[in-house]
Amino acid sequence: MEGPRPVKPEEIDSLFDLVNTVFSGHKGGMRDGFPLLFDSRNWQNLFVMTDGARVVSHLGMRLDEAVVLGCRLKIASVGAVATYEEYRGKGLATRCLEAAEAKAISEGASVTLISGSRGLYRRLGAVKVGRSFVYGFARGECAGGIRIQEAAAGDVFTLGRLYEHEPVRFHRPLEDWHAVFGPIMAKRPAPFRDRVYLFGNENSPTGYTVARYGSWGEKPFCFVMEYAGDRGHLVGALPAIAESIGSEPLDLAVPDYDQALRRAAAATGIEPRADYLLHHTAKVSSLPSFIRSMKPLIEQRLGRTGAGGLAFQPSAGGYDIIVGEEHTTFSVPAFTVLVFGSPERDAVGDAQLGEGLLGRLFPIPLPLPGLNYV
Repeated sequence: MEGPRPVKPEEIDSLFDLVNTVFSGHKGGMRDGFPLLFDSRNWQNLFVMTDGARVVSHLGMRLDEAVVLGCRLKIASVGAVATYEEYRGKGLATRCLEAAEAKAISEGASVTLISGSRGLYRRLGAVKVGRSFVYGFARGECAGGIRIQEAAAGDVFTLGRLYEHEPVRFHRPLEDWHAVFGPIMAKRPAPFRDRVYLFGNENSPTGYTVARYGSWGEKPFCFVMEYAGDRGHLVGALPAIAESIGSEPLDLAVPDYDQALRRAAAATGIEPRADYLLHHTAKVSSLPSFIRSMKPLIEQRLGRTGAGGLAFQPSAGGYDIIVGEEHTTFSVPAFTVLVFGSPERDAVGDAQLGEGLLGRLFPIPLPLPGLNYV
């Protein structure tokens, strides 16, 4: 057995045999379903264990910058974790995850975002974070004056201009837009279908949405994968988008920090259900890098004087927060919940530490994975 290490070019076909076998319930090719993850430029972040020439366990990772209310931080997105059944229970995926996280931290990543919530991720400190409200839209027509149009390859620049105005988002170079748009336009077999719609008035687009639909086994799904632009127009366009796709309900997960979208969605009268951040778990994997990245926001929310009275430092038990004479150690999962919020409880209130300062500072929003989903 060899690894964990990045996949070699001559092993890439064996890697795809593995992930397509393990994720066969998706009914499609993983390479076209996750073009950013499996792009040849990212092969150095595909960690594998091999038995001879055969890839038997895999964990994929991408390192991307994100913009969070003016701050830039690097996020390690992890997914497509797969091990052949006969090799499970040997800790192979755990070793791949540990190797990937070590590389991510060495390259400046401070947050790990994982698609899924299995025990492997929780054992290594990842937890469910964030809070969203999911609204299910039935098929119908656009609200008055709003029009929808399915995006074409030539609309990539327009999509990028709309996305760049989002205050919480991934940094997405034009090359990445082309990488994800190619499979969408080609409509090759993939684990799901993405359809991209521009919406707006008769004069110009005011936003876009990416609707993802398909099935896991026999269970269908249809949801908004990503959106940008005018929130009222988005909500007004979704019934017609559901009609265009021919599926309902079309689920829209609204993060609690997106107040404009929450108001627009609530005005529909649809009763939402509470959920966490789009079925991901997260972990603050490097406290020093995270605090450096968030320093402008910390000063913005607390002022330089308030920020000066608050200190963070790693400790043997996790991460320490020091407020004046108060000194409390948090486990990594508890600290992550404190920072990003929880769908289940008031983490700041639970902390019982410097509640005035912490209540103004936290929670901090995380970007929805959107087309960066791995």
